[in-house]
Amino acid sequence: MHFQKVHGLGNDFVFLDLRGVPGHMTAARARALCDRHTGVGGDGVLVFTGSPDEPVMTIWNPDGTIPEMCGNGIRCFVMELVRRFGVAADPIIVGTGAGPLSCRWEDRGEAGFLVEVDMGAGLSDGGDVDLATLPGLRDATVSPRGLRGQRISIGNPHVVFFDRFTDAEVRSWGPRVTASAAFPAGVNTEFAELTGPGRIRLTVHERGAGFTLACGTGACATVAAGVRAGLLESDRPVEVTLPGGVLRILHRSEDGHLLMTGPAVEVFEGVIALDADA
Repeated sequence: MHFQKVHGLGNDFVFLDLRGVPGHMTAARARALCDRHTGVGGDGVLVFTGSPDEPVMTIWNPDGTIPEMCGNGIRCFVMELVRRFGVAADPIIVGTGAGPLSCRWEDRGEAGFLVEVDMGAGLSDGGDVDLATLPGLRDATVSPRGLRGQRISIGNPHVVFFDRFTDAEVRSWGPRVTASAAFPAGVNTEFAELTGPGRIRLTVHERGAGFTLACGTGACATVAAGVRAGLLESDRPVEVTLPGGVLRILHRSEDGHLLMTGPAVEVFEGVIALDADA
């Protein structure tokens, strides 16, 4: 398999062009590619199918599952469409498991790309949840406290908690919330702290990937939750600081859409041989 290694704020992926070879990607191959010791290493695999005129992105998690969307992944996907396949449209419409998304891009040469994605509206995804009573939190190494989390969908599921969190709390609660029986399909878990007007510090535990350096859909879900709670304003860019860097998110009042802007970088390319039975 020929591949490109790409990342958005350290959220890293293996990009594959699998047009014309349906069924070539499997859960076992996704796990093998993402393995950081025996594979390429990554937080996921981005698979290009469709055509340059009608591109489709499928993302595979490192555990072999397929989520609906990935915010950092789609920015990297757009960069590869332009650089590798000569796509010149602006915006580029990318088909995803969360529907078609419109992406505007800027080629910044050796610095990579800057991509703005219209992620659609952040929708309330059921009632709020109480952290202290979530199934699966009883064996947490740090006892959960009474915090209300908002359930938000950005095409994929999220639950967002606002407060100040210690690293021990985040590390203990994140995996347990994501795997809680309250979320049969799993959930992406956001721990958000307001650090100033229009500024958020965010850590995300991702369904199927664990803690990552950045999560684009998580940043969007957090801003949607913040606007819903009256903590943030629409039509004003919000600076979301993740461990890997900063994303800019704008909640548009006219339709509730979230515009995510951030970088995409290609690191290297290569060829990897995978077990034919994988």
